[in-house]
Amino acid sequence: MSDLIAYLPEIYHGIREFRAVCQAEDPERDVIWDSLEEIMDDQFAGSLRETGCSRWESMLSLESGQGEELSVRRLRILARLNEQLPFTRKTLKSMLDLLCGKDLYQLTIQVSDYFVEVAIALEVKGCAPEVEDLLERVLPCNLTLSVTFIWNTHRVLSAFTHRQLSTYTQRELREEVVKWPRKP
Repeated sequence: MSDLIAYLPEIYHGIREFRAVCQAEDPERDVIWDSLEEIMDDQFAGSLRETGCSRWESMLSLESGQGEELSVRRLRILARLNEQLPFTRKTLKSMLDLLCGKDLYQLTIQVSDYFVEVAIALEVKGCAPEVEDLLERVLPCNLTLSVTFIWNTHRVLSAFTHRQLSTYTQRELREEVVKWPRKP
């Protein structure tokens, strides 16, 4: 039995013509519901689909992210929407929290040297271009900007045995997130 017939009074359920009409209209109803869901998803930056991302990128004059994952495109759009004046240390931290995640970066501001450094954790190193783009837009032009990574150090790696670490290359030990157990 089709879904639409459930909305009709019981007396119509046994009539063949009503069942046929409802069954014929079910696919059209499904298309309409899917379109409505897509429209609702495209209203919020966290649930944008392909069409919504393209539209927001166009409105915000962002680089078209065709071929990129939707999550990366959503982050770029969300970062641009999150920009607000004035740019204080607190608002800069909230923008970086949104882009990188809380406690996944270190912000250093040296006022006397006109220097700002953001060190990004390896878990979110893919967002480095967006962080750099954000900082270039919101920081005053007289500040020197540096975006770096928080590399693995001896302190991080000392939790593992030499046997566990031997499955990694030297580059991976320095530049990748080290987890155990690693599948060879």
